[in-house]
Amino acid sequence: MSTSKSTHSDKDVTAETPSNSRIESLVHDDGSDPLGAEGSNDDLFDLVEQHNGTAKGLIQRILPVEWMRDVVISVHDSTGLSWAATITSLTVLFKEQLREAQKTGNVKLAMEVQRKLYKQMTRKTFLKGAALQVIAAGTQGLTFAWVYGGLKMFAIEPRHCSEFVLEHPFWLNSLALPDPYYVFPVTLWFLMTLVYELNRTTAEKMRLSSGAVSEAMREQEQRQVKLKYFTRVAIGVFAYFSCSMTAGTFFYLIPSFLFQTILRYLSQSVYVAKALRLPIPAPPPVQKPETKQLLRVKGFAK
Repeated sequence: MSTSKSTHSDKDVTAETPSNSRIESLVHDDGSDPLGAEGSNDDLFDLVEQHNGTAKGLIQRILPVEWMRDVVISVHDSTGLSWAATITSLTVLFKEQLREAQKTGNVKLAMEVQRKLYKQMTRKTFLKGAALQVIAAGTQGLTFAWVYGGLKMFAIEPRHCSEFVLEHPFWLNSLALPDPYYVFPVTLWFLMTLVYELNRTTAEKMRLSSGAVSEAMREQEQRQVKLKYFTRVAIGVFAYFSCSMTAGTFFYLIPSFLFQTILRYLSQSVYVAKALRLPIPAPPPVQKPETKQLLRVKGFAK
């Protein structure tokens, strides 16, 4: 009798579980199965597949995303770090290596390729205004698509690496599901906006310190004013789109933009930029005007 009563009580508790907490009930705080049954893991995998689908998208079909996924798995297995820490560590390592390449001048070949591509594009007059912006964003966009596609493979095929799906750091339900409280998308929007505004500030300082303003520079300034509003809207649209991204993707995006934010902020100082040899050139110090006493010595003042 007692066993039957206990079983009935368990069913009542299960029936009273609200539907909006279904995901939370599938994953225990330590990432293990709270009921000790394979069925609950299958339910979580079904939720992941329901949100992300099981078919490969365009990115997964044209880029070697399986290789990126295998790299993440290999680093995770060799280091013993959590999946979130593995993605973050790889991101910081990649950004640091890229900065070192720019610092030592190994990026010259890539710049030459971009210059030739820019010359080809500007043969069409209607592309002149946007060609440079497209090229500048092209490399970062391709890198993001590659990493995003690789991390998305964990969600498209959740049973391929179940540990990734079951990991849920902080407030997250799973690395293969979106952030339920949109903390990561808001943080990403803030960092992207901050990087863009710091870039604009640096460009404005360089323009003001260059001395005479040519007609081409005035036209470029007018284009930048128009692009300013477009860029801000684009950042907002991307942040809105990121609300549906898997949480694991943000462990690449947020460290990446945080790294850029620190570099952009440090480049505002002439001495720091020169010491670190940052890729963004710092404007030269403005020369002080000659004093009246110095002009008198030179014979130009009475």
